[in-house]
Amino acid sequence: MSNTIDAHARACAGLLLETIPGLMRNLGGRLRNQSLLDDEALTIGQYRMLHVLQHHPETLRELADKHHVTPSTMSRSIDVLVQRNLVTRQDDPEDRRKVILRLTDEGQTLLARVDQESRATVASWIEQLSEAEQARLYDGLLVLRSLVSRMGGDES
Repeated sequence: MSNTIDAHARACAGLLLETIPGLMRNLGGRLRNQSLLDDEALTIGQYRMLHVLQHHPETLRELADKHHVTPSTMSRSIDVLVQRNLVTRQDDPEDRRKVILRLTDEGQTLLARVDQESRATVASWIEQLSEAEQARLYDGLLVLRSLVSRMGGDES
C-alpha cells in the first residue's frame, strides 16, 4: 500500500481489524456456552456458510471463492455440515461435474436459532452504550456496510 494513505484511515483500519476478531470470538464463545454451536462441529465460519446457503444454493467452487479458500479446504468444511445433516450435496442436473450445496430443513432451523441468539447477544452488548453512542455506532456501521457493498463484498 502507498504511504499516501491518510493517518486517520490507517487508524480506522487498525481499530476495525483489532475489534472484529474479538467480537466474533466473544460471540462464538457465548453461542457455544448456550449449546448453539458445537466446539468441534460448527464454527463461526461454518455458520457463515449456512448463512450464504440460506439465500440460494451454491456450488462448492462458488462457496470456496466467496470464502477465499480452495475447493478442497471448503469441501472439508462442508463435510462437517453434511455429517450433521445441515447441508446436502446434490449433483447438478445440467453439469454432473458440479455439486450443488443446499441447506437442509435442520440447517434452516439451526440457522434461525443462531441468528436469533446472535442478534439478542450483540443487542445486549450494545444496550450497555448510551443512546448517543448507539447512534454513532449505527451510523458507523451503515458507512461500513456501504463501503463493503461498493467493494462488491458479501454483506451476509
